[in-house]
Amino acid sequence: GVLFLAGIFWGSYECHMPQVAWGAVVGAAASVLGGYIMGEKPSDGAAGLWGFNGVLVGCAFPTFLANTWLMWACLVFCSLFSTWVRRAFNNVMAPWKVNSLTFPFVLMTWLFLLSARELPGIAPAALSAPELTIGAVAGHLDVSFGSLVIFWLKGIAQVFLIDSWVTGVFFLVGLALCS
Repeated sequence: GVLFLAGIFWGSYECHMPQVAWGAVVGAAASVLGGYIMGEKPSDGAAGLWGFNGVLVGCAFPTFLANTWLMWACLVFCSLFSTWVRRAFNNVMAPWKVNSLTFPFVLMTWLFLLSARELPGIAPAALSAPELTIGAVAGHLDVSFGSLVIFWLKGIAQVFLIDSWVTGVFFLVGLALCS
């Protein structure tokens, strides 16, 4: 978890979007609070299952929404509620032994982002077009081994909406240490 958080901070600051890193922290705190309020199994909390979806919500909201107090309030609410959605989905799907995984994050984020256009005080973030910094020479894509490794590492980091190959390294090391 610490390596994932370090990777999120590295990539967020590298991309000049520190609010994404802080959103991950706030989302984790809110969703863990939701787990405590609901009296969820402590073993799930210790395994990071309470906070995982909240971190994802915390990365998504500042990525796609303007940095306002209302966005932060909604981030807290949706992150907290993601723990409850997790419990509900797990209960419904228990007969088939299906776990919610990231479904609470996807549901909460999509529902909120789709409705945010109609909410006063919620505006989309000013996103710039992505830049191809590796291999973009006159429309030609560099498929050398080094470039492919960087693309692959960025793909791993983008699970948390971070565009940094260094973040991908942090995530891989964290996964390797815990597997």
